[in-house]
Amino acid sequence: MDREAVHIVGEMRSSWLRLGSLIQRMIDTGAIEVLGFPSMHSWMTTRLGESISNAFSALRSVRALKGVPQEKL
Repeated sequence: MDREAVHIVGEMRSSWLRLGSLIQRMIDTGAIEVLGFPSMHSWMTTRLGESISNAFSALRSVRALKGVPQEKL
């Protein structure tokens, strides 16, 4: 249980980067419109529900880190 808890915390620490990067790719590629959503906010509200604030935070962080090499992140 101890190892599992440590593993989960590690995943949580890095998942914001994966989530933010994925959302940015969705914006860049127009995937939101292809899915039929009129806006990113509409997609986030529908698909992420209560986690929308975490998603916006992850996206803001990824944008702030633009230009930092992936291996450093």
